[in-house]
Amino acid sequence: MAKKIQNLFLIGGGVMRNDETVNLDKWLVKRATKQGNKPKVLLVPTASKDLGEYIADFSNRYISYGAKVEVLLLANEVPPRFAVKEKILSADIIYFGGGDMDFAFSKFRKYNLVCMLEIAIKKGALVGGLSAGAAMFAKLFLDFEWNGLDFVNFRLNKGYGWVDYLIWTHFSKGFLKNKKAIAVLPKNKQILTIGDGTLVYWDKNLNMKAIKNNNKGSCVVGSFIGSKFNLEFAPQIENVNRNI
Repeated sequence: MAKKIQNLFLIGGGVMRNDETVNLDKWLVKRATKQGNKPKVLLVPTASKDLGEYIADFSNRYISYGAKVEVLLLANEVPPRFAVKEKILSADIIYFGGGDMDFAFSKFRKYNLVCMLEIAIKKGALVGGLSAGAAMFAKLFLDFEWNGLDFVNFRLNKGYGWVDYLIWTHFSKGFLKNKKAIAVLPKNKQILTIGDGTLVYWDKNLNMKAIKNNNKGSCVVGSFIGSKFNLEFAPQIENVNRNI
């Protein structure tokens, strides 16, 4: 796991069109830039079912931040395996968007995508994503849906196991009062919670770090014993503007 998490990034959530991740996105581009060359970003929007508006907004923004953008379309297309592998292994940043991970996993399994990602991250690519596109790298993650007003249909889902924690994205303190969410969580399991506008990564010494898009950010590790959430530790959340 150690070799994988050094280049892994996890964004808890945030609406890109509302600039809720703008500084995190710029930080990723800066981190992937080498010798002044524009980094190549590969967007994998499968969980959104390749939503056109999302792809256009993401592409326009990352190009304006100084990156080259490619998109891997798997929701409605069936590209050959060699083409998928070529895109993944030539990218400097591989970014998975949020959405329906059961749908996305069904597409990824056809290509054994996780093995391609393991090769890419060993070569130095930054790999991760936002919301469910971040949670997918855990052994277990809290999965749910947005109905336009609130998060609903809470359940546990299995991910790739690169991170030992159970990952809980879009986290806020209000979630601790949501009985339906709490009811599905396993007891005594370490939970990594990541709020909107917050990015978690690991440094060269494999220490967990967190950066926030603006003045708001949330990232803690804890576990449930009975019905109480016990805080175990919280990395210091730096303002990403200092690092851009």
